[in-house]
Amino acid sequence: MSVHLSYQGIIAGINAGLSACHLPPFVLSRADAYIGVLIDDLITKGVEEPYRIFTSRSEYRLLLRADNADARLTRKEALLSVLLKQSGYETGCVDPHRYQQFQQTESQLHRGLEILESLRVQPKKGLWQNANGSMRSGMDMLQWPGVKIEDFWEMAPELKELKRTVQERIMIESLYKPYLRRQESEIEILRKDENVVLGDNIDYIHAGTYFIFLLSHQQHSQPVKRNQAKARPDSTCDAGIPTSLFDCVSFLFFISPQGAAKRIEGMTPTGILVLLRYAKREKGIRSNDEFTV
Repeated sequence: MSVHLSYQGIIAGINAGLSACHLPPFVLSRADAYIGVLIDDLITKGVEEPYRIFTSRSEYRLLLRADNADARLTRKEALLSVLLKQSGYETGCVDPHRYQQFQQTESQLHRGLEILESLRVQPKKGLWQNANGSMRSGMDMLQWPGVKIEDFWEMAPELKELKRTVQERIMIESLYKPYLRRQESEIEILRKDENVVLGDNIDYIHAGTYFIFLLSHQQHSQPVKRNQAKARPDSTCDAGIPTSLFDCVSFLFFISPQGAAKRIEGMTPTGILVLLRYAKREKGIRSNDEFTV
């Protein structure tokens, strides 16, 4: 059996049980797990060959790491267990012992992050020589080469009591911190604006530097070229059959939420943000929802 069928079967089985219990569905988004990426790709793009999971398929691969899988998934599974128990079922995806361990680990992680964020360190000569003399938090200092969490044990003895796995997780979080903040902000914006629909008053042909920027970064992309045909609209398009990514995006934004354009293969989160900002500038939004970009 193909691996992607197994993944779909897991989620389908969970949701079949939830449906039988008249409970809301269990959904993993693209930002939650690679299974979420897989399912979204299969539904919205289809496949011409057996689907393979690559980290490059996810826009948010910095968040989908092996070290934080428990934090991403155990919490969602625990919520599922709560729903089942509220309906009279005593079994779920997370047993009490595992959830207790998860809570302890999360508590230690949050405590360690708080301690390091509150620490103010001034690098001294001979210690972290690559750093200048300005004050930094412990988390910021961990980003410097050669700096380890053990260097802060004397200043914050409580850090020494953390589990080794938690200390390693803190080190990883510190290294990714600047990039994670930006990525989490993009996720929030794209989630809020998933249902934004654009009106017919936007002149895509004269979108100027917004689309020039977008196309210049993608015109040589082979995945985009291969998938242009898939993105072509049917006969309902009054303007005729589109022949480029530009036309496809224009059509999708004309009739549908930005989520449809987002799922053209090769379309990046940055490209979507460019389109959303252009839409805001042109005030061509058909939605009562708050527009966040």
